[in-house]
Amino acid sequence: MKTALTLRDVTKRFGNGPSSTLALDGITLDVLKGEFVSFIGPSGCGKTTLLRIVAGLVEQTSGEVMIFGESPHRLQQRHDLGVAFQRPAIEPSRTALQDVELTLEVTDPRNRDRSKARELLEAFGLGDALHKYRHELSGGMQQRVNIASALVHDPSLLLLDEPFGALDLITRDMMAEWLGGVLLKTPKTVLFVTHSDEEAVLLSDRVIIMSPCPGHVYDEICVDLERPRTRRLKTSECFLQTVKQVREALYDVVNGGDMP
Repeated sequence: MKTALTLRDVTKRFGNGPSSTLALDGITLDVLKGEFVSFIGPSGCGKTTLLRIVAGLVEQTSGEVMIFGESPHRLQQRHDLGVAFQRPAIEPSRTALQDVELTLEVTDPRNRDRSKARELLEAFGLGDALHKYRHELSGGMQQRVNIASALVHDPSLLLLDEPFGALDLITRDMMAEWLGGVLLKTPKTVLFVTHSDEEAVLLSDRVIIMSPCPGHVYDEICVDLERPRTRRLKTSECFLQTVKQVREALYDVVNGGDMP
């Protein structure tokens, strides 16, 4: 299968001199086309920094980042990346439909057809919320709009940084199941940052365990569970065993395997 993302000895240092901080230390990783890869690790381990480097929003100090053989900046210039962060970037003055249409205006200004925005929101179960403003949408609805904006221009790579982190547990579970269903219908190469081991296992093909700062790849765990994956899967023995693997790796990298 074709390689979508190549990271070779990626290092990021903030600042200069003795007071500088080494955030990432020698990240080397390959992600295949169509693969869903989650990054999990203790706070401050550089997960978001790595995602921002891949998005072309931050420059690595050293090392190589290639997406389908091109630099992040080249894909950024072509508007070929989709990015959604924990806090939905929805303008208060725009409706849900207008917000997603804005992505199309930016990524393909010559094309006046904005019907894809409506179609995507309807497919996301937001047909009755097209003309609602941010304050009229629930947290889960706002994140659906956010992810629709990241997907509507059909990017080669989708980057999601804790998109469900601010939601309550039940809504978070529902949103994770929903996202998995969306990606079954429209497969994408996805990098996903999360603090939830269960969320990572439910969604991923592979879970990357990162060490405390400076972040590096400590371990990776393949998730061999059939799709579609629903919330009911979370009570199964195979799911719980995989979560246990991830959790044990996290305990090990943080404090030598002892339970906190």
